[in-house]
Amino acid sequence: MNDGGPRIRSVNSVPVNEDGGYVLYWMIAARRVRFNFGLQRAADWSRHLGLPLVILEALRSDYRWASDRLHRFVVDGMADTAKALSGRNVTYYPYVEPEHGAGRGLLEHLANDAAVVVTDDFPTFFLPKMVKSAGKAIQTRLEAIDGNGLLPMRQRIGFSQPRTRFADSSRKTSSPTSTRFRSRTRLPRICHRGTSSPHPRPASGPPQPKTCFLETALRWLSCRSITP
Repeated sequence: MNDGGPRIRSVNSVPVNEDGGYVLYWMIAARRVRFNFGLQRAADWSRHLGLPLVILEALRSDYRWASDRLHRFVVDGMADTAKALSGRNVTYYPYVEPEHGAGRGLLEHLANDAAVVVTDDFPTFFLPKMVKSAGKAIQTRLEAIDGNGLLPMRQRIGFSQPRTRFADSSRKTSSPTSTRFRSRTRLPRICHRGTSSPHPRPASGPPQPKTCFLETALRWLSCRSITP
């Protein structure tokens, strides 16, 4: 598997878990199944390793500005995702935290039996801090994938030289015009890279996990005394 590219960021330096039973996609920002670069990367890992693909979409109860309205929005999206993935070779595991702290340890527990964990690389809200903490907590390779736009966040666009003869020629400046021009010239190359394909086809991957993931999830649930 290609480890490079401006969209792919290794959160930790842990190698692939050769004993893992599935590839885990931790859906935290791109809560959709179409045009999702993170899901595409996870599907690529699934095919590369010959392992089932598991999607974890969790919703905590204590995030900033948590409200019934936002919860309803995400839960409705979970229902749409479950419907979209019905009949596909993917295990989708939505989890809504019933009370504060009830979901603590879920990711770590599922990551223990995963070969690779893939998540979304989102630049705002509490998500960067959460992903950074997860990278330290789990002992499985964690990758964060930038799916925020056609141009990767870390793609260097370049600079233009100042056009006025009074400006210091040693300085480089950037303008909206030059940025748009350089973006247009680089966009076709970026969009045709294999990892950047935004329309994943997880149905073509390996078969669903039968017992490995389910047993892992049930073990965690039994420890938390929560009924799935």
